[in-house]
Amino acid sequence: MKTIALILLLSTGLITNTGNANTHVRFKGNDFELAATTDTQLVQDPTTGKWETVISKKESTPLKMNGVKIYTMPYMHQPKLKTKEESLGDYIEKNMKQDLDKLIQAGYNFKLNKVVIDENGKIVYYEYSGLYKVAVFNNNISFDDDQIAALNKKLRLLLDKVQFEPAYNGTRKVPYLIQRVMELLIV
Repeated sequence: MKTIALILLLSTGLITNTGNANTHVRFKGNDFELAATTDTQLVQDPTTGKWETVISKKESTPLKMNGVKIYTMPYMHQPKLKTKEESLGDYIEKNMKQDLDKLIQAGYNFKLNKVVIDENGKIVYYEYSGLYKVAVFNNNISFDDDQIAALNKKLRLLLDKVQFEPAYNGTRKVPYLIQRVMELLIV
């Protein structure tokens, strides 16, 4: 019996650095500008009691597509699926459930995030970890890597096929970023 827990992530592209803090990635024929954000925290050394400022880098986030701002604001008209499902995670789970149920008993994971939907409602960028094994419950079982590769291919095809109603900023159609789509853990 398999248990499925949902949350979502994806990526393949040509990465270049432009000399500034931002990185450019070419994905599906589009140029994406990604910016790594930093965070500062004031921390106290437990031994000396001294306070110091620590700077940490966070994951890069798509800011622009082909020079055009990518919106993330929750208060604007967000893209909606042109399917019966409420969310992209629900759409993926429904369309892959039968295939995922055929996996041998083990722990698997995949993450899909940073999904960019263009002004026409098409997914044009995503970061995807790929389905991968995280635990084996029976050492005598051999994994079918071809089956996992087929599932990864199917997910990418689903993402290419799905259509959204575009996001709007006022009356103008705009690219939109969904930060977290789903994380799937199969046990």
